Order: sequence, then C-alpha cells, then structure tokens
Amino acid sequence: MTTRETGWQEAIVAVLQDADGPLKYDAITQIIGERGLRPLTGATPATTVSSYLSNMTKPNHQWYDSGVRKIGRGIFEYVSADSPAPSEVLERDLDDDETADNTDQIVRVAAFGLYWVKDKVKWNSRQILGRPPGSSSSINFADQQGVYILHKDRSVAYVGRTTTSLYERLRQHNRDHKSVRWNSFSWFGFRDIDSETGELKPMPVGLDTVHLINILESVLIEALEPPVNGQRGDFLGHQCEQVPDPEIALHHSRAFLQNLIG
Repeated sequence: MTTRETGWQEAIVAVLQDADGPLKYDAITQIIGERGLRPLTGATPATTVSSYLSNMTKPNHQWYDSGVRKIGRGIFEYVSADSPAPSEVLERDLDDDETADNTDQIVRVAAFGLYWVKDKVKWNSRQILGRPPGSSSSINFADQQGVYILHKDRSVAYVGRTTTSLYERLRQHNRDHKSVRWNSFSWFGFRDIDSETGELKPMPVGLDTVHLINILESVLIEALEPPVNGQRGDFLGHQCEQVPDPEIALHHSRAFLQNLIG
C-alpha cells in the first residue's frame, strides 16, 4: 500500500501550526525540507511555497479557509481560534531588526569560496567545510544556496545554481558524466553566517532586480577574473578558506605511514 505524498498546502499549514510565531516563506520552505514533510521538488521550491501562500491568503481563493494569514511582506502565521484580529496583528509594533528586514533589506553574496578542491570533500558526509577569515572554527556550507562554478584546473567547465543544497548539487555532478570534467569548484552563497551559532542563516527575502544584476556581475567578475575589469566585484562578503574533511586528512596520514613502513 503506497502512502499519499503530503501536498504543499498541507506541509505549509503543518509548519505554521507548530511554529512559535510568524515565519517567512523561505524559512517555511527550509523547515518543510528539514522535517521531510514533502520533497522540495522543482528548481526553486521557495518560489513554489511563496505562490501557494499567496493563494492561501486571497479572500476569494478556495484555499483561503486554510488558516494561514499574511502579516507582512513574505511573512505568514497560522490563525487559531483565539488569534487577534488581522488589524491588531498588522498594527503591532515590530522591533528594529524586523522592520529593517522587511523594508529596505540589502541583499548580497554573503559568503563565497574560490577554487575549492573536489578531493578535499568527503562525498558521503554531507559536509562542505570552510572557515571565514579570522575564525578558527569550521562551518558546514553544505546547505548554502546560490551559484557555483565547476573548474577543470583553472578553466571554467560548468556554471550552475542551487536553491536547496550546494552539497547535493555538487554530489550529483560528481556522479554523472561531468565527474571527470572538473576537479575544483567555486561557490557564491546568499545565506549568511550566524556569528553566534556558526550556522547558516535562512535565505533573505525580497531580491530587487537591479540589485540582483549587480550581484551577478560581482560573481562573474570575481570568479572569471576578466582581464579588462580593474577591480573585484562589489556586494561580496567573506572569502572563506576550505578545510579538508578530517577523515580524509587521517586517511592520507595512514597512507603516508604505510608507505614508510613498506
């Protein structure tokens, strides 16, 4: 007997019902994936979730009675029986961070890595380890989202994007016909680093088109190093140093000792 796959609408409601407060659509998407409520199918699952939320909050739409309420740009909550009226929610005070985040938020490439070596990643560990400048701690960039470039030595072999997991996209390329065509990769991610937890923050909401063009230009300048461009790209955050997977370093040490012993 096959189990019916949870629909997007049901998954969204389940996440918001269990949430301690309102959530942005990208955070809802991330939680759906983390909890395994349904597969994050499609090239841009966050856009799919945003589209469903838009319909679920339209008064004349068939899904309007789902209990989901929009309280800000890209922000939603589940309405229980004792929830305040919509006017009360919309008029409540927002702290400075939330206000800034939903109005004139500046979006940038939050972190990036250049020419990271494929063989320094253990492809069954779900880890892509790196270290921001000035930090002694490693950060796992496996779930970074943005664009990436596959290199063969110093040549560009392939340019791609990921809206779910950098690790999963690269692992696919390491298994398909492209695997022999690249030996390093560069990545440019929009998820910033939480300075307190050392983990990746959720994706920012609300990309401005003009600003996005500037970001993409910055990515291309930094990654491809065109000779005519006299300066590095703007809107770039931390350039991070790759950290080899500990098990790979241990394997190399053992192999070196075995060679010495003969």
